[in-house]
Amino acid sequence: DDNGSGGDDKMPLFDDGVTWYCYCVCGLLWLTDLTPLGPLLRASGPAAIYWLVGIQWLGFFAPTLAWARSQGWPVTRLLLGQRVWPGWGWLAAGAGAGAAVYLVVGSIMAAKAGIPLAEWWAGSAHVAVPPATPADPMAAFMEAERSSVLGSMIAAPSNALEAARLWACAALSPAVCEELLYRGLLLTALQRPRLAGPALLGRTDAVFVTAALFALAHLDLPQFGPLTFLGVAAGGLAVASGSVLPAIAAHATYNSAALALGVLGGGL
Repeated sequence: DDNGSGGDDKMPLFDDGVTWYCYCVCGLLWLTDLTPLGPLLRASGPAAIYWLVGIQWLGFFAPTLAWARSQGWPVTRLLLGQRVWPGWGWLAAGAGAGAAVYLVVGSIMAAKAGIPLAEWWAGSAHVAVPPATPADPMAAFMEAERSSVLGSMIAAPSNALEAARLWACAALSPAVCEELLYRGLLLTALQRPRLAGPALLGRTDAVFVTAALFALAHLDLPQFGPLTFLGVAAGGLAVASGSVLPAIAAHATYNSAALALGVLGGGL
């Protein structure tokens, strides 16, 4: 049964997934472009990362959870998958996949920017990348990375407690929230039938479409490729294991690597 319906009529349909995604994207656009919140977050510096955590969980996850419950959907199965606990082996595989995705993405970026890998991973990429020019798309990519909203919110921690708090807010929390919603609700819904007909997407199609939608929702064009790659890996893990937890492990590892090298002056 490649459409993923599994004969369970109590799960969201394809149309529900589209509705939810439109709510998220329109909500993000409204918050960042049509309200003072976007400029306020940029102006608040490193403290803004904590506001983003609240917005993510209270503005998107909590309403989604309330909606799912109001529809009578099995929330645990919907958000965590068929197997709530897939085993330590799958979690290790997820962490390894997240690290591998980050290594591949970083290596490709270094190669395109003409930066030796040793310098890139040593954390000197921010010095080696030349100013952006129209003929140098990779330099433009890196310039966008340096000036991103999230980049302006992250400051090097001064002690272990600050480091743990930063990791929880900038690496772990987004991974948990986004994977529950994208590889949980959205990936499930996109495999289901439509109100007006049969399913449009099989499992593999849904993994790739969900990954692209996940990347697009970040409203960050330079990160579209890397985030799509991460989304495909996370979706593949979720489908293969029957659980969203390996996808969370992959996403959290990817974020942790990016955060660690970013705080130390690295490439992402």
